[in-house]
Amino acid sequence: MEACEAWCAKNGHILSDDTFLDEGKSGYTGDHIGPKGQLRRFLDLVEAGLIPQGSYLVVESLDRLSRENVNLALERFLSILNAGVNIVTLMDNEKVYHAHGTAADLIMSVLVMARANEESETKSKRAKDNWNTAFERARTEKKPVGKQVALWLELVEVVVNGIKRKEYRERPDRVEVVQRIFRDCIAGHGFVTVAKRLNGVGGELTPAFRGGTWCATSVQEILENRCVLGEWKWKDKDKEKGGVIEGYFPQVVTMETWELAQQAMVKRKKRGYTKQTNNFQLWQQIGYCAVCGGSMTQVTKGEKLLKYMACSDKRKGLCDDALNIRSERCEQVYKELLVKVGALGLIQTEAAEITKAMTLVDASIHTQQTIRAQHMKKLSENADLEFLYELVATADQNLKRLKAEREELDVKHAAQTAAQSDKAWLLANIPLTERDDRQRANALLGRLGIVVRIRGGATPLFTVYQRERLILELRLVDEVVESVSYNADTTIRMYQQGELEEHQLEINVGFGSKKLPKPLRAGNGQDVS
Repeated sequence: MEACEAWCAKNGHILSDDTFLDEGKSGYTGDHIGPKGQLRRFLDLVEAGLIPQGSYLVVESLDRLSRENVNLALERFLSILNAGVNIVTLMDNEKVYHAHGTAADLIMSVLVMARANEESETKSKRAKDNWNTAFERARTEKKPVGKQVALWLELVEVVVNGIKRKEYRERPDRVEVVQRIFRDCIAGHGFVTVAKRLNGVGGELTPAFRGGTWCATSVQEILENRCVLGEWKWKDKDKEKGGVIEGYFPQVVTMETWELAQQAMVKRKKRGYTKQTNNFQLWQQIGYCAVCGGSMTQVTKGEKLLKYMACSDKRKGLCDDALNIRSERCEQVYKELLVKVGALGLIQTEAAEITKAMTLVDASIHTQQTIRAQHMKKLSENADLEFLYELVATADQNLKRLKAEREELDVKHAAQTAAQSDKAWLLANIPLTERDDRQRANALLGRLGIVVRIRGGATPLFTVYQRERLILELRLVDEVVESVSYNADTTIRMYQQGELEEHQLEINVGFGSKKLPKPLRAGNGQDVS
């Protein structure tokens, strides 16, 4: 700007208040004449006649106008001159180009433009080759490219065999947040709910990675970012040269967790979940009327405000034969269904903690045994070192205590293992009191592809299908749930839980050919088929 002002002052011209600066815009790719380019704005003003004839466009050099192909650059150069606007290049001894310039001026301008285009093309090729080399090293050596990094990782410099190099490392606190987001998604929570939970609604506030607060978009970005699997997708304008580099980042989420989260998002989108009440409806998107296929909803009736499961179409006058069922009876069957299809994952047992404690005790026993052996070796070399006898005695006491702890843990672990195969224990420990627990149970059945057709009456019948194939019938008779299995896995599970004797296995296995009757409408009125 100073050089421009000096030229105007020296030649008696007044500098316009309106300047055109294309900072960060490429003259080689034509960004400066794109919709947001300042040169584009100038050309539009020229074409509209808003730049008076006889004006001067002052540029540093002709390559500031364009570094594109000479044909394009020359056309733009001449269009400005032919509109009566002169061009001044300060770096070329303040060369002034006019519409009626000499042939020498035209030849000189062409040479300058050709040189600028050639230089840019060379730099572009060199830069692209450098990037290709970098990406190839990223693919083969997992060497970091650039400084950008996923928000739950950090790029650090380490020394390996005396050689400095950079590598990605996890930020444990943030990795835990990422894993929590995936767990919440799989449990059936939407983006908004997950963001609220992270922001401290109903729990502890979790700081957002970029500062401020969490929002649905930031949660969605993490759930859809394959960097959590350790993958990096290299995007190239030439799609054939793009690709995915596996193992580039540290993997913080298992493939199974990723797939479950993606399924949960797809199903949630298809089902069209809306804001729920605190008392989450267990049969949502799972239970349907056996008469008409309408969704089953919870209603409150009578002076005592008793809750019932009822066909949604009956309330609209479209299903006359459906009978209501008390909600608590339905929940009794729901627990039975969870046990039959395998719901141990819903129960927070002590087994994992016991196993972890056993591992720690085993490690402590090994340490004490090593210490004792070292003391005994020194005593064998010099029996006069009396303090070593005290150290051996201490190690013996520690070993005795640790072995007793290990025996207690063995007993607890055996009890837990036995309890978890007991149907009564499972029914008593399936959590359905809190909203989150109910939502997790509903999400589990949704992931398994479970659909239940419910027929009310004195002895309600619940016919269970998994991915459109009959697997189970549950009938509530005098507050007792009777079961008939049409699926091998379900039958085996019933046998393991003590519900069936060995001679009953053949009766229940092998009847899984019966398909889902139609129509069975989903919550949005679509047929499930």
